[in-house]
Amino acid sequence: MSVDDQSSIKGAVYSAPGTEEWSFSVKCYTGASHSDVYDQIGAKPVGGQWIDLDFNEPFKPKQKFKLIEFAGKNWKGIGAAVDQIYYADADRRSRFFNFCLVENNGPQVLCGRTQIRGVTQPPSASRLPKIMAVLKTIEFVDAPAQPQAPGSASSVH
Repeated sequence: MSVDDQSSIKGAVYSAPGTEEWSFSVKCYTGASHSDVYDQIGAKPVGGQWIDLDFNEPFKPKQKFKLIEFAGKNWKGIGAAVDQIYYADADRRSRFFNFCLVENNGPQVLCGRTQIRGVTQPPSASRLPKIMAVLKTIEFVDAPAQPQAPGSASSVH
C-alpha cells in the first residue's frame, strides 16, 4: 500500500499483488459525521428509500443499487454498489463500490471508491469479494505518542 502523508487529507492506494490488475484508494476523514459518510458513498436514506446524491433523486432500478453493511475488527462499514447508466455505451460503463469504514468508539473514518467490474461483465467477474477481504484486514490503531523535543517538556507546578 502506498501512503500520502503530506496532504491535509491522508490517503493511500492498495494495489493487488502479483499479476492482478486492480486497486482502490482510501482517504481518512477524522471526525466525519453520518452526513459526511453518506456523501462519500454517494447515497443517503430519505423517506424509506435511498437517494443517488449525484442526481438528488432515488436510484433507478437499472442502476442495481445495493447497500452493503459489513464490519471488521474495530469498525463498522457501509458501502454502496451501483451501476453507471448515464455515461458512454454499455461496454464502457462500470459498477462501482463506494465505502466507508467507521472506527468503533473513535474519530477515524476511512472511505474509498473503486470499480468492481464492467456492467456488461457477469457478476462472477466482480472484484468485490477480493476488495472486501482486503478491507476486513484493516484495523484502526492509535498513532504513537510523539516524543517531546528536549527542552520542550512541560513542567508541573
